[in-house]
Amino acid sequence: MDVRDFPMDWIMQLPDHCFGRRWPVSVGWPLSAAGTFYDISESGLPERCVIWEVLLNVISHGTNGLVVVNLALGDVLPTTAAEFQANEMLLRDFGWYNLAQFNITAGIGDQVSLRNLRVPVMAAGRRLIGRCISGAQGSDAFLSIVVSSMPTEVPDWLISGRA
Repeated sequence: MDVRDFPMDWIMQLPDHCFGRRWPVSVGWPLSAAGTFYDISESGLPERCVIWEVLLNVISHGTNGLVVVNLALGDVLPTTAAEFQANEMLLRDFGWYNLAQFNITAGIGDQVSLRNLRVPVMAAGRRLIGRCISGAQGSDAFLSIVVSSMPTEVPDWLISGRA
């Protein structure tokens, strides 16, 4: 049965196996010096998708410090904070709120893992943009989100009780 026109809240109640293949979309930053760094994923996200996991790794090469990561959806790699904030922020309500955005913070050598999220996103083919603000140098950070597309069809028997 075709479920493309079904309401999003109803589609999100479908079992996990209806959402199909999951794949990672990543951004990363070589933190050679303290500062603000931007990266954009090579591939775009599907028109409508689901975020299942967020994985942030900060690898140390002998320094201490914190990194603050923000995520957005867009088409162009930003070079300034204003350009970054002009994009649609992703994962609102995750992390701590400061300066009109939500921040995910990790220390050097830390791994942040958010699992079983099931967050629907209207990505419209845009790409993942990440901003990393770092007080550390000589480290690397990378962030991956695990996504799947929204189901467009499900077996009839799965929704035979729908009015």
